[in-house]
Amino acid sequence: MIGFGEWLRVKMETEHLDVDALATRLHLSRQSVYQWLNNESRPGPENIRRLARVLRIDPLDIYAARDRVRPSNAERDPLISEMVAVFETMDQAELRRWWRMVRASFEEETEGEG
Repeated sequence: MIGFGEWLRVKMETEHLDVDALATRLHLSRQSVYQWLNNESRPGPENIRRLARVLRIDPLDIYAARDRVRPSNAERDPLISEMVAVFETMDQAELRRWWRMVRASFEEETEGEG
């Protein structure tokens, strides 16, 4: 399973973007983009929306790539291993429906806190 940085690098190549071009189009520093590419940090919601526009993809694809569970984490936690096994049986449409449900639930919970 590839990390977010590798995934982003492939998407950038598809759109013929280098680090300078992506940083400029996102109104970010080159350092921010390099941190994503080196898996040192991950984009937040606003930058995910911007990335989706620049890369011409669904923001949910970016969330899925950003939040992908690494095998090393799965090996340490049996619950994560079980979740990964379930996710691997789901097709893209099922994963998107699941992710939308989780996000909606989270947004409802955080709205109630404010």
